[in-house]
Amino acid sequence: MGNCGVKENEREKNYRKRAPPAAIQMRGTRPVIRKDMIGWMDAVAAWIAKNCTSNYCISYDWDPELWSAMYEAGFAVISSNHWGNIVVTPKLHCERMISNLSRELHISKKHAKSIRQHNFIFSVNTNLEETMDRIVQQHGENWLYPPVQKVFKELNQLNKHKVRVISIEIRTNGKLVAGELGMILGCCYSSLTGFADVAAYPGSGTLQIIALATLLKKCGYRYWDLGMHIQYKEDFCTTILTRGEYLPAYRQFRELKPDYRLDALADSPVSDFLKRPAAPAPAVANPRSKNQMKKEAKLARLRSQKECRITDEAITPSPSSSGR
Repeated sequence: MGNCGVKENEREKNYRKRAPPAAIQMRGTRPVIRKDMIGWMDAVAAWIAKNCTSNYCISYDWDPELWSAMYEAGFAVISSNHWGNIVVTPKLHCERMISNLSRELHISKKHAKSIRQHNFIFSVNTNLEETMDRIVQQHGENWLYPPVQKVFKELNQLNKHKVRVISIEIRTNGKLVAGELGMILGCCYSSLTGFADVAAYPGSGTLQIIALATLLKKCGYRYWDLGMHIQYKEDFCTTILTRGEYLPAYRQFRELKPDYRLDALADSPVSDFLKRPAAPAPAVANPRSKNQMKKEAKLARLRSQKECRITDEAITPSPSSSGR
């Protein structure tokens, strides 16, 4: 009887994973995400992907556990100011730019020169709050309102939630000159928002992205979500995927574990992550190449013909000697 109870619970659990979500309320064209959907969030995302054309949903709940569940299901959770009220606007992009980190990213000579001049230091998650302050300083609050920052600080705590929000930083002489906020889950990393002081430190934003890509690959991450399509992201070996393509891939890689913890990195010079590819060695001519063998054969024939002429002249009597 007890065993039957266990089987029934497993059957119910599997059904809940496959079942359609509870009735989803709509506000205009936007589905409303509620806290009671935490256990159904994958099904909610699947229903929205199939039935909604809008990128945005809406929620009125600031519970970090709900935010963690939404990130886990593939939402990019941001916020908006609706007539003076800050509301949560989870985003399930119709298209996203994804990198599988299979290709190496290299820097230009210009950026390599900038590294030598400024001695940039790359670090992970040493100061989340400072990174958020610099982002707001450059871009305004945009969607990074104080309630969002509060949730991110909660999600930054290690091993408290399934997902973790961290900061990526580039410094020089102790000053934070570029950085971003990212979300990690399994072998997936999602870029959320960032800044770069390109006026004072040209190329610092590009250096931060390339250093991050190199670190992700070294740590064994397999899925890098760069969010909505923007032209500059095409330079980082990305592919545009639809909801039907990126959601299954994300759910696959979120279940895997990376080789190393991304947030365990100590401060390191950016140059350690941005090695320029070595120049290819000059091609060495093969002394027995096909063309050279032809030349050698031709020279050998010429030498043979010359020797034959010399021999013939030596053994053939001249006309004057034959007269005598």
